[in-house]
Amino acid sequence: MKKIKSIENHTYYTGELPEGCKYCLEGSKLVLFITGLCPNPSFCNWYCPLSDKRKGKDVIYANDVEVAGREDIIKEANLMEAKGAGITGGDPLIKLDRTLDHIKFLKKEFGQKFHIHLYTTGVMVNDKKVMKQLDEAGLDEIRFHCDKKNWHKIEWALDTSMDVGAEIPVIPDKYDEIIEFIKYLDDLNNVKFINLNELEMCDANAEALKERNYILKDLYSVKGSHELAFRIIKEAAKFNINIHYCSAFVKGGVQLKNRMKRRAKNTRAPYEEISDDGLFIKGVVFSQNPDNNSDLSDLVNILIKEFNIPEKMIFYHPLKNRIEIHKNYLNKIVDFVNDKGLICGIVEEWSGQNRFDVTFNPI
Repeated sequence: MKKIKSIENHTYYTGELPEGCKYCLEGSKLVLFITGLCPNPSFCNWYCPLSDKRKGKDVIYANDVEVAGREDIIKEANLMEAKGAGITGGDPLIKLDRTLDHIKFLKKEFGQKFHIHLYTTGVMVNDKKVMKQLDEAGLDEIRFHCDKKNWHKIEWALDTSMDVGAEIPVIPDKYDEIIEFIKYLDDLNNVKFINLNELEMCDANAEALKERNYILKDLYSVKGSHELAFRIIKEAAKFNINIHYCSAFVKGGVQLKNRMKRRAKNTRAPYEEISDDGLFIKGVVFSQNPDNNSDLSDLVNILIKEFNIPEKMIFYHPLKNRIEIHKNYLNKIVDFVNDKGLICGIVEEWSGQNRFDVTFNPI
């Protein structure tokens, strides 16, 4: 029986971690959302977590950046110092030619060591030729999330050089089905892994989950999923196939956080610090009174001279109509700006392309 291992008590696995997961955990995988189109198979459509912004829309995103051209993908990959990409959707294979082109483009741009994995329902795989095309394009790893009538398509991928695995959510009352699937994969001998994901509830799937009597355990994970995943990984440790349990915390609290840290390091301004969660920390000065006619852009120059603040440590943000300043200078200026009817405080700001304030603490 294989030993169950953990990384800092937040991800659990037997045998070896999938190669793609190693990159994801360190936050070095670009998430390439190739299309929101999908054949919408009934077995997974009801718990699909895609937002209305993406679901059913033929759009491309690199992380949270909507892609107009390949230069957007290159820029985002460079900003986060990506070592690979995870191609997702929708179902990427519903746009097979686009997916093949992007795999080839990524390999050409970033080199053969740039690790690429792909998720698919298998519905769009009509013959072995599709697997061969993905292999020849340079795909390193393929992950199936399919229903029983499409299980045989996983065997077609075994005739390629790609690492072959599966990735499924742990639905609390699907113990028998999950164990049956793991046994099937194990019997194939050459399937390298199965990833078990904690089932998450979000705006997109909340209604469907509640209709089926699933409830929240905490802010976003479904009660019973975590416990079943541990039961399965313990019982299935007797199989040869590598099993990896990825909790909701790992996806949001480890993978995303580490990816944001990598990006933040290359996009921060001199007056911004980076939090442990990959957010920007900085001071801000603004007015909540629309009748306050203080000219914040002129006030920046006054603060620089009056309090001897280095120019690189303070900035007027015209779109947000506020002054941004290194937090260490806030105590120097707080009385001065308050006397002008302005608000002063520290924000934590999302470090992706679409910056927004996560927290604000006035001082």
